[in-house]
Order: sequence, then C-alpha cells, then structure tokens
Amino acid sequence: MITGTLDTQKLGNPGGRTNVYQVHFEDLAGGSYDASMREVEVEDLFYNKLRLEMEVDDLHAVIDELKRIGRVALENIEVDEAEPMNSGLVYLSYAG
Repeated sequence: MITGTLDTQKLGNPGGRTNVYQVHFEDLAGGSYDASMREVEVEDLFYNKLRLEMEVDDLHAVIDELKRIGRVALENIEVDEAEPMNSGLVYLSYAG
C-alpha cells in the first residue's frame, strides 16, 4: 500500500460536451502519478479502480463537490501500489 494525496481538478473545456479533469496522486515518498480523464472515467476511478476506503455517501459527496466546485483533494489516501498505473495514471519519478 502507498499513502498520498489525490488531487483532481476540472480543466477548461470550451465548447466541449464532456468535462475533462486532471488527476494527480502524489505519494508520501515524492513519486507522483498523473492523467487527464473525462468525467465518467474519474467517477470510475474513484468508485471502482482505486478502491478508496470511504463510505458510499462520503464518496458521492466528494464526486458532487468535484462537479460543483471543480476541484477536490483527498489527503492520506491509501491505495495498492499497482492501482494508480493500472487505473490509467502515468508515473512521474521523483526528480529531487
């Protein structure tokens, strides 16, 4: 398991029909994972792929906040080490 912050932000999408989001997961060791995803892919990521250990109502509230405000950051999230890359996020190695 790795622990880190999952930060998701809506990107500008002028004229587009589908919202696009930047998903960034940074683990406590400094490695990070990134991807741009459509709204439906973000929902699948949160609900299914990362298997976040949250109550369903809390997860619904997070998704609703993301859609309403355009950004949500979840701190101290634990995920299996393989899940970010298996979920479509690209690993960016620590440069420091």
